[in-house]
Amino acid sequence: MSDKEQNIDSPEHWKNKYYKCVKELQDIDSERQDAERNLLQDISRLIQTIKVMEPGVGKGVDQLQQLLQQDTGNNLQEISHSIKGLLHQLAKGKGKGADMGDDARSYLTQFLSKLSLSAERQTELQSVLQRLSKKEKQEPLEKILLDVADLLHDAYHTAEGGDQALTVAEAQILIQLLDQLSLPDDLTTLCNNVKNKLQQNVTQREIPSILKTVADLIIFMRRRFETERREVQHFLQQTNLRLQELDQLVVGASDDYASAQQHRDQFGQEVQAHMEGLADTVAGAADLDLLKKEVAQRLKHVRTHIEQHRQADSARDQDIRDKVGQMNQRLRELEHEAQQLRTRLQERYQQAILDPLTGAFNRLGYEERMEQEINRFHRYQTPFSLVVVDIDFFKRINDDYGHLAGDKVLQVVTEIAKEQLRNTDYLARYGGEEFAIIMPETKLKDALAAANKLRQQIEQWRFHYNDKDVRVTISCGVAQIVSKDDKDKLFQRADQALYKAKHQGRNQVCG
Repeated sequence: MSDKEQNIDSPEHWKNKYYKCVKELQDIDSERQDAERNLLQDISRLIQTIKVMEPGVGKGVDQLQQLLQQDTGNNLQEISHSIKGLLHQLAKGKGKGADMGDDARSYLTQFLSKLSLSAERQTELQSVLQRLSKKEKQEPLEKILLDVADLLHDAYHTAEGGDQALTVAEAQILIQLLDQLSLPDDLTTLCNNVKNKLQQNVTQREIPSILKTVADLIIFMRRRFETERREVQHFLQQTNLRLQELDQLVVGASDDYASAQQHRDQFGQEVQAHMEGLADTVAGAADLDLLKKEVAQRLKHVRTHIEQHRQADSARDQDIRDKVGQMNQRLRELEHEAQQLRTRLQERYQQAILDPLTGAFNRLGYEERMEQEINRFHRYQTPFSLVVVDIDFFKRINDDYGHLAGDKVLQVVTEIAKEQLRNTDYLARYGGEEFAIIMPETKLKDALAAANKLRQQIEQWRFHYNDKDVRVTISCGVAQIVSKDDKDKLFQRADQALYKAKHQGRNQVCG
């Protein structure tokens, strides 16, 4: 036997080859685990965005989030089952997330309640108001708007008085309705044009056209939402299929590992049997030539078993590599899809939680952040404070200078607040002229000082609109979280402090 053959057949050679194969498979499996971890992190971020877009699926999102936070090595089937449940919830709640919510319906109800129509039209109007007041099985708001537009078109074009101008209060309600729209930049200009028009002398005959424009904007929002919903559903369906496939590949790879180990054990037993037989032959041999033949035969059998084992082991290792490679490829494809979808949904998420007028966070963003801070407080006892800010005599500014002046005041107050507050503070437009500031890791004394500094900066600022000086001040109410608080109780205490500041003459901070 040549030195090369002896080297190939040597135990040291096979031992090194085995360890090399094990190391390669471990590296491949580590790469798979990294890709799997990245993918599941992407899924976790995406479903948080889904929760904001679709509040009705919060329970399904929370269950899936808990699974994703666990060790994923053995729960891919559970994750897949949870995704199926989330898909079912999304399909069941189709269209709900696209609705503008109770505030928009409330503004439309207020506006319609102020209209004076003939007895016949008033009956039709009451029917519309009943449709708006329904809590269950709500009709799409844009459908009601279009019906109202048709009703008012018939009313104002067939009766005298259609040239009467809208009152400031009526125009203001329609502007507040428009403020509920979260629109992309290309449609914000159209929305602002409608607001500007409402600041001028709009007649009753022009109301139907304005309402139809609002309905068109809502229709666009709903279509965009449905497109995003379909993208999310498609991604979750693909994720579910890939996770099932991944689970099968993982199970298959585990079975292959077990089978390989079983074959190695069997191979060791066979070689051991040959060695024992060879030892027995040597021990009982009486003839040297016969011993040589027996040893040669035994060694031939050993080499044959080694070659068979080598070929089978090589085939199994390649099969395992192929399966792990398939897993990595599927994970990379899904991770790429997740990144693309996350980018689109992140843009939608930012639109969903930002106030389009001021650039501050909106009520939805406030609710989400407040929930996070309260959970953090109850878990780690980390204090934080809430400041509720109200612009003094804001209605008078709108009445005296117009809605555009009021918008400018809101924007400038937001800019000053952002300059004065820390990066960790969370500024949200709570509604109308009211803002809320969440101040993490801040006790009452420090929050009062920060709120008073903001109040002074706004009081000293010189507001000008159309060459007119506009005096602007704010009142603030401050409260620090305590153990018995939930988000409503904390806000109520801060709001009571704000009421105290206003009652004492405004332009004050109370806590």
